[in-house]
Amino acid sequence: MTIENWKPTTGGKRVGTFDLTMPSGMLLKQCSLVKGENGEFIGLPQTAWTNSDGQKKYTSVVEIPDKDIRQRFTDAVIRALRELGV
Repeated sequence: MTIENWKPTTGGKRVGTFDLTMPSGMLLKQCSLVKGENGEFIGLPQTAWTNSDGQKKYTSVVEIPDKDIRQRFTDAVIRALRELGV
């Protein structure tokens, strides 16, 4: 996998954003490295929408429902980010 367009962020739990090209060639834009209460994780692309009360909400565009596969994905992406010096 290839990490491109790394942009660090300041404040909050998000460490930075990046684009991710998978070995299959699939490109995931606007992924995030997030520091959560239980460690770091990868935030996948989301889309914003406004509910009937006018509140902004977010919905995942990409999901990995299987917990083990999601963890292997997260571990691999974090390794790739560490190789970049993140």
